[in-house]
Amino acid sequence: MLSKITMTAAAAAMLLSVSAVDSHAGNRIKIEQYGSFHGSAVAQEGRGNRAWHEQRGRGHHRQSFQRGRGNKVSSYQRGRRNKAISRQRGWRNEVVTGQDGARNYGYVSQRGANNVTGVAQFGTRNRARVDQRGRNNAAGVFQYGHGHDAEVVQRGRGNISLTVQGRW
Repeated sequence: MLSKITMTAAAAAMLLSVSAVDSHAGNRIKIEQYGSFHGSAVAQEGRGNRAWHEQRGRGHHRQSFQRGRGNKVSSYQRGRRNKAISRQRGWRNEVVTGQDGARNYGYVSQRGANNVTGVAQFGTRNRARVDQRGRNNAAGVFQYGHGHDAEVVQRGRGNISLTVQGRW
């Protein structure tokens, strides 16, 4: 029979592993986790923001922070111990992240309007960091294999970057 302390500790662990803060009506959050030991957090402030996290496997970590209007985050992680963080501030920015493998890391920061970033990583120990400030910027990072590192920094308007790295 489980003790009250054990049950309380289990409930606290569940609350810490999945958290969502939505500070205005009209925002949407969907978190799906399959497997074990995942952590997911979403904080949204403003109107019309959307966040979707799906994690499958073991030990993934996902955070999304959005402030403004009409921002979107979509994320899918599969495998073991992948980590993704997104921070957006402004209007109609979008981040799509997909990671399949183990110990991949993706970080995206966007500030401004109509910025888009896509990160896809397959394999192990790949790292992608994207930082965009301004309007109408687009960045894509595609990495497959093991141990690749990409960093993209864009400032201004209408910049486009595509990074592809791979070797199995």
